[in-house]
Amino acid sequence: MARFDWTEAPADTAATLYETVIPPEERRHLGEYYTPAWLARAMIRELVDDPLNQRVLDPACGSGTFIAEAVSHFIAAAGKTGWEPMEVLSRLREAVTGIDVHPVAVHLARAAWTLAARPAINAAAAAGHDASLSIPVYLGDALQLRFDTEGMFAQHTITISVEDDENTELAFPRSLVERAEAFDSLMGDISTHIERGDDPFLSLDDNHIDDPAERGTIEETIRAMKRLHDKGRNHIWAYYTRNMVRPVTLSNSKVDVVIGNPPWINYNQTADILRDELQNLSRTRYGIWAGGRYATHQDVAGLFFARSVDRYLKDGGVIGFVMPHSALQAGQYSKWRSGQWKARNQGSVQVDFTFKRAWDLERLEPNSFFPIPASVVFARKLSQDASGKPLAGRVERWLGKAGDDNVRRESVGIVDTGAVGESPYAPLSRQGATIVPRRLFYVEETENSAIVRAAPTVTVNPRLGGLDKAPWKDLDLTAITAQTVEAKHLFDVHLGETIAPYVTLEPLKALLPMRQGDATIPTNDRGPGGIRLGGLERRMRERWQTVSRLWEENKSLANRLNLLERLDYMGNLQSQLEWMEDAGDRPVRVVYTKSGEPTAALLEDRQTLVDHLLYWIPCKTNDEANYLVAIINSDALQEAVEPLMSKGQFGARDLHKHLWRLLIPEFDPASELHGSIAEAGATAARKAQEKLANLQEQYQREEKELTVTIVRRELRAWLRTSNEGKAVESTVSRLLTGGS
Repeated sequence: MARFDWTEAPADTAATLYETVIPPEERRHLGEYYTPAWLARAMIRELVDDPLNQRVLDPACGSGTFIAEAVSHFIAAAGKTGWEPMEVLSRLREAVTGIDVHPVAVHLARAAWTLAARPAINAAAAAGHDASLSIPVYLGDALQLRFDTEGMFAQHTITISVEDDENTELAFPRSLVERAEAFDSLMGDISTHIERGDDPFLSLDDNHIDDPAERGTIEETIRAMKRLHDKGRNHIWAYYTRNMVRPVTLSNSKVDVVIGNPPWINYNQTADILRDELQNLSRTRYGIWAGGRYATHQDVAGLFFARSVDRYLKDGGVIGFVMPHSALQAGQYSKWRSGQWKARNQGSVQVDFTFKRAWDLERLEPNSFFPIPASVVFARKLSQDASGKPLAGRVERWLGKAGDDNVRRESVGIVDTGAVGESPYAPLSRQGATIVPRRLFYVEETENSAIVRAAPTVTVNPRLGGLDKAPWKDLDLTAITAQTVEAKHLFDVHLGETIAPYVTLEPLKALLPMRQGDATIPTNDRGPGGIRLGGLERRMRERWQTVSRLWEENKSLANRLNLLERLDYMGNLQSQLEWMEDAGDRPVRVVYTKSGEPTAALLEDRQTLVDHLLYWIPCKTNDEANYLVAIINSDALQEAVEPLMSKGQFGARDLHKHLWRLLIPEFDPASELHGSIAEAGATAARKAQEKLANLQEQYQREEKELTVTIVRRELRAWLRTSNEGKAVESTVSRLLTGGS
């Protein structure tokens, strides 16, 4: 705080403090990312075209970037009216409001509101007025998940349950709560008096609460709050009540403009109890959930957009939100993009997405102002009986330097990735097992110092890898260090870091709670970590109980899975065991990487497991496998699939199953083109294996470490210039462009 000259503090001071005070990891868990002032300013100017007559709300205001810009926009317009200073200040308080769930963010956003409003505050004070006021930025849940908002305001009195042994309730007249300035001032005074030991009933006179009914209700509440304070329950109830009811009062007095940057967080990153409520809201209230039960990769931002329109925006009002770039095209946003949000037995919410073209910010440089590429989506709220208009057609793509006033805009079409077809390989492609936390499973063999060794056993240490995450990478794992375990529990596992184009590197080793050759995992819901200990060898039982305990002690509070449920999430480990036991007519596997540049190889060993950073596809023959490996490793596929992939700061990043939307046909042995692709793939694989062997020999001779990054780089450089690589590109390009 001391770094700033507060007499000249810039408007984004609060944002700077927020970025400094709140740890990045905490902001990430909340899905909160700082919006640059240039973007907030552009959005305010785009939507708030009549600042003196529009009420503006940011329901996820963070440190107050949009708040400060909206306040400055209002003051600039008010300066041309000739209004008296107090009228400007009074109208401003009604014109710009914010809500956020983070208490520190709320305090900083209030500071941002105040700093931006300094010209109006100083002018009112200079004119001899009392310029003190309650800042209209509130701590609260803008989604209104945790209480009955309709029931709360259905009566003349709003009641908050304290949930103590005496069933204490705090009652507030609805008429007073809806007078925001008076209510906020009163609650602040009451809490201050109680804390100081002064007479809190004086607050009623100081705040001119003259209505007998209002006074009677509040007097009873003051007595209850004093009792709570005397019992050590402190005075936070005034603060809590003031903020809890504010989102509800705002939803009962709709605004003209909703603007901001909602949380960017996946459903599967939220606490369990909130996740259930969020998913239920998405499904049953707005009908925008896309996918089945486990489709939790989709983002809460779409729901926040719909909820904000429903709760806070008047008919004809407008909204503008910063959204993940995927909102413009990805399948998980397909129902949201319809602009018609209605589920069974619910009133509809209709918006017009064609009101203004969305902004595509992906091509701005440097594209580092958010962790993933962004867009800005605008809409106008329609009446319930109207028909919403979808987000489709064209958007404005911004080109140039981020924050530059001369940024160029061009009109481009939206590629709706949710409307693309599906290859026959889509249902065959399956993600590998979630063998995490890695430190509890992956091991490195070490020498057994025992004079007489127990056979067949291995002695192992936990493997420390570059991708290990907190808290696991910092745990004390002495209990499973230099541990001797039965070898039949040791499995070879391929991960993304062991796959390069056409070749596999040395697999890693993992100790897992089943024996080699088992077709099933020995499960027991009441066993430690979900395992039937009788299904494990004696030494492995001890290890499993230890790692299961470490999991329970160190997993996140939001995670309710036991260790086996984490390991076999969605059956992705069990499915591999079943394939190993009976592969049917598909005994050959192809594996490819989940993210980054598409990379694939044929997996020769039937007993090797596949980690979740890879997908695997069972094939009927080696020819079919070589056909798929050639397609996936080609530049032609990379170019075709890139528009369908989600984007990161460094471009397209998540491949997953997006490549199977390209209508890649099933391998046909009778097709000349398919045969040519398979032959080109087999030839490239043989040559790539030779290249790998040469690299390994060279790096061993030079005593250097040969990493997967180096192998991939060298092989891709070779493929782009070699006859083998050119043969692959020629045949695959013909296939992907509809050739035969």
